[in-house]
Amino acid sequence: MIKLARTRNIEKIAADALSGVSRRSLLQGGLVAGGGLLVSACAGTAASGSSGGGSGSKTLVVAAPNTPLTGDLEGSELGDVESQSTILCCYDGLIEFKFTSFPDGHREAIADEFEPRLAKSWTQTSPTTWEFQLVEGVKSQYGNELTSADIAYLWNVYTPGRKNIGAFFKSKIAKITSVTAKDKYTVVFETDGPAPMFLQVMTTAWSRPFDTTELKQHQSAADPYGSNWLNRNAAGYGPYQITSWNPGTTFTMERRTDYYGTAPYLDTVTWQQVPDPSDRLELLLAGTVGAARELQYTDLPKVAASPSLRVQSAPGNFGLYLLLDYKVKPWNDVRMRQAVAYAIPYAQIISKVYAGFATPLKSIEVPAYEGYTAKYWTYATDIAKAKALVAQAGVKDTAMTLSYTSANPQHEEVAIAIQTALAPLGITVTLDKMPAAAFTAAAVQGGLPAFLHDTYAWVVPTTTYDLLLSKINTSNDVVHYNNVTIQQLAETLSGELDLATRVAGEEEAQKIMDNDLPWIPICNEGQHEAFSRDLTNFSWVPHGVFLTEYLRPADGSGTYLGSE
Repeated sequence: MIKLARTRNIEKIAADALSGVSRRSLLQGGLVAGGGLLVSACAGTAASGSSGGGSGSKTLVVAAPNTPLTGDLEGSELGDVESQSTILCCYDGLIEFKFTSFPDGHREAIADEFEPRLAKSWTQTSPTTWEFQLVEGVKSQYGNELTSADIAYLWNVYTPGRKNIGAFFKSKIAKITSVTAKDKYTVVFETDGPAPMFLQVMTTAWSRPFDTTELKQHQSAADPYGSNWLNRNAAGYGPYQITSWNPGTTFTMERRTDYYGTAPYLDTVTWQQVPDPSDRLELLLAGTVGAARELQYTDLPKVAASPSLRVQSAPGNFGLYLLLDYKVKPWNDVRMRQAVAYAIPYAQIISKVYAGFATPLKSIEVPAYEGYTAKYWTYATDIAKAKALVAQAGVKDTAMTLSYTSANPQHEEVAIAIQTALAPLGITVTLDKMPAAAFTAAAVQGGLPAFLHDTYAWVVPTTTYDLLLSKINTSNDVVHYNNVTIQQLAETLSGELDLATRVAGEEEAQKIMDNDLPWIPICNEGQHEAFSRDLTNFSWVPHGVFLTEYLRPADGSGTYLGSE
């Protein structure tokens, strides 16, 4: 359940930030050569210079905490959200999620409905066999045609060889045992028993095939998978290609004119590193950039109030949790954990710290997941009940050190709110604001008795998937919560094809964990994207990233990828 992949890269982001351009150079000199806000076709402003396309091109400049750290999504920095936001636009998968549209113009992926992408059709021919028919004539930017051999190479050679997140998806989630190129455009997957999350895995970053012909040109005995080349290049079949990459400064990708599918609206997208969120806000409000990522929540109302900007939000799957180590007294007593849950001022945190942009989280899971239920959640703020539980536990005048990362300003405010709330229970809280690198290392190693952690957006939106990660991804070592029933449920449900049976099991897991509280949910932080009002169609996907390939003009013109 603990999700550490996203913060594993915070220290690298912080280091990159130190080498970024200064605020003065940004605000006085412009972001990219020739300046350029948004799209000439959208905003009526000519975009020019190195941001691509010349006069009349549809260009978007995005101010982000960092430029992409890597193009190698199996590399050590695979959790970086800016890398996934950009590199995924250069790769297509066999399928993608269908979307539901909302009145404000944003869309959200439907967890169990899918659309064709590189595959024009797919069939489950037996409980353990899937057959995909590829779109014919699909070529990469290098001119090589996609065939079933590329799919087989990805799963049979590349993924197991890299021994990283893709291998986890293959063996534990999709349960793939073999992939066979039946003919040039037909590929067959065999699984080890029923695999109810198989299709969801086919939407992930780690299921998207390479142009194997090109990739092999960059492999060697010293680098058998071409990871060094992939670190700064892409070899996919997606709608964009990388045209410029200056780490720590800018990253630019341009729309491919030979793309096989429906072309996205934007011709050129430039990611500009702007480490300070206040600077990103100022640039967006001034119209110097067309979008700004990861703004402070208290600044989002300023964007929403601007006549030229908008904020589109999705509840998504970013939750904030308080984690307490079961091996540290008094947190080995579930009554003390429940007392803390009753004391937390949830409404105050959502309204003041998150400016109303976060939402209540009433389960160990998030609402975007299959099987989510709030029916076992009883922890509305109730200081009297919290005091009664502390008295029942016989605990008096205890102390707690609460750690949190310096990388997230909201977490300090939340920590202060918790410190104040627990004082009436006789719990003295000492705040421990840690440098991001030190915090991440300690959290991963299970060295923190109490800490705040925001979840990473797990890319397969089911409670079963999250339970598997709880069991396999070292969380027992982090908070030392080891529940045999939960482990058995995870294994059983991972092969359960009947939705009703699976959901019943997922709800049972939440009932147990909402009582035990290995992680105390505080709120669902959500995903909030701020950009020009001339654009719309922010599309939430379980990766929790900002895919500009889906954006389209607010007036309804232009083409875009995806469907409802």
